[in-house]
Amino acid sequence: MSPQEQQTRIDLAACYRLCAFEGWDDLIYTHISASVPGEPNHYLINPFGYQFDEITASNLVKVDTEGKIVDASSPYRVNPTGFAIHGAVHRARPDANCVMHLHNTAGIAVSAQENGLLPLSQHAMRFMGHLAYHDYEGVALTESEGKRLTESLGKHPAMLLRNHGTLTVGRTIGEAYVVMATLIKACEIQIAALSSDQLHLPKQSVIQKAADELHDQGAEEGSASSVQGRRRSVTRTSSADVVIIGCGGAGSAAAAELARRGRTVVAFDAFGRGHDRGSSHGTERIMRAAYTDEMYALMALDALDGWRALEFPFFRFEHPVLWQPNSGTVHADGALSALQRVATSGGAELRFDDPVIDIDVRTNGVRVRTSSGTIDSGSVIVTAGAWADRLLSGLLALPELIVTDEQVFFFRPRAQYPWPTFITRTVPELYGLPTPGGLMKAGEHYGGPRVDPDVRDAPDSEARRRVSTWIQENVPGLDPHPVDATTCLYASFPDEDFVIDRVGDVVVGVGLGGHGFKFLPEIGRRLADLADGVAWRGNPFTIDRESRHVGPSGHK
Repeated sequence: MSPQEQQTRIDLAACYRLCAFEGWDDLIYTHISASVPGEPNHYLINPFGYQFDEITASNLVKVDTEGKIVDASSPYRVNPTGFAIHGAVHRARPDANCVMHLHNTAGIAVSAQENGLLPLSQHAMRFMGHLAYHDYEGVALTESEGKRLTESLGKHPAMLLRNHGTLTVGRTIGEAYVVMATLIKACEIQIAALSSDQLHLPKQSVIQKAADELHDQGAEEGSASSVQGRRRSVTRTSSADVVIIGCGGAGSAAAAELARRGRTVVAFDAFGRGHDRGSSHGTERIMRAAYTDEMYALMALDALDGWRALEFPFFRFEHPVLWQPNSGTVHADGALSALQRVATSGGAELRFDDPVIDIDVRTNGVRVRTSSGTIDSGSVIVTAGAWADRLLSGLLALPELIVTDEQVFFFRPRAQYPWPTFITRTVPELYGLPTPGGLMKAGEHYGGPRVDPDVRDAPDSEARRRVSTWIQENVPGLDPHPVDATTCLYASFPDEDFVIDRVGDVVVGVGLGGHGFKFLPEIGRRLADLADGVAWRGNPFTIDRESRHVGPSGHK
């Protein structure tokens, strides 16, 4: 998914929720659609059966102009009949990147009045000469009515569907929203004014002058401040014992541990559940206690107890059993799912597709502002990976956070038998581990370029060549031609040690990229302790620590 599509999803989901907040929704009916940037004839729309306040960036569905779902694997359904109006408008109006159709009470009431919208207010004057009307023809929109509807709309930004509802279009989601808000306000004012039998209408020349000024020769409306301001003004303030920013491995582990302890937890993530934008996605991570650094070896052994607690019990034994613990792998997606399941079953609330805008450290606690609201808490845990330094700017002085885009390749074994994990101590350092699908995942450790976490490229050919050559020369049991490739962000500090610390009411768990996943249960416990005010004696991961040594390869 492109960053542009992700932003469109966030904006469209916010638009749905704003409409719900304003009371403009109608149970599970009506829609708001938006064009997908860079994908002609593809649009985003709400899944059928969901109310407006349940819409998130990740559950919006991508459809074509006929309302057919583009991704056949999508778990959601859409109402093609409900999309008919939107599809007709999108086809007829290439400038309409957003189409809003609502069944709001005031709009329907004015659409049912013979004279339609009257110039009783400044809000209404904005539409004089710029408002279309279309007569009601029935519930289902036929192809022929779609043509008549778009002919009625013409180039206007808004339309009253007689006895039916309101419709607005915009070059942006913000523009369509502001035009809709203005139209609904004008209708509400008219309904209120008609309770009197003595109405005052301005002179026609004044009405025309106001209409010209308000229309502003077609200048874009709601492009920035007005929409963002409304989103801020309608946000709600709630509270929690602890707020967590970032629902990746460390954040989910901390949420699970705090939920076990009975704390009220709300965790936010800027992206959807199970996203691949950070460092915690995929199917495998190495689990080992073999470190040249005793501190990490002991920490890995402590983490093993946490991993065992997450394992699903397939057997119950009444007699002694011999079990030999060895290094191996952790299923990353499965581990994340298990941690989040433990957190939610303990009462934690995980809010995905809800990016945090800022953190306000107050006299007594912390206020966190997100795209959906504000929340007060006794403390905040920041486990936002590659985005942590941006969120903490001005609050804490972190060491330099280095974000790299690591290249990972998948190789097919020449024979199917159990493969061990392996790590070389050469320069560059390489590693490999088996995947659940029977392939071997291999790549260079800290071999990727430094990147902006929001701007990432596909795996490059030079990295593919280096890793493939090494596999060919050193691992003859693998076909050296990769069958697949992906990338993964590392967010780490120059000494490759973590930062797990508390400063005031802000707890930080950052810099885990590269080798942190294996420690998640223990990291979650330590973060939960810090959030609960329990100090970590001899903490080696403080913000102001001295840089420690690394291994002979230059890495931990």
